[in-house]
Amino acid sequence: VKASRTVGADGRHLKLTLDDGGGVTFDAIGFRIGNLQAHLPARLDVMYMLEANEYNGRSSLQLNLKDVKAAGIAD
Repeated sequence: VKASRTVGADGRHLKLTLDDGGGVTFDAIGFRIGNLQAHLPARLDVMYMLEANEYNGRSSLQLNLKDVKAAGIAD
């Protein structure tokens, strides 16, 4: 996790910048999981859907987070 912040009304959503360990970064959004921001570990395993994000007339790809957990923790 390179950066994290909450967004939306009452900080309900989690906005992350993730690094794959090789220097490639990804923008990610997790809806209704803003409460996790205070306890995020430095490394995460994530389940996501890749989607187009359109904001202020700009389009980009982002990861829509479906589940997150500390990296290396068994289910």
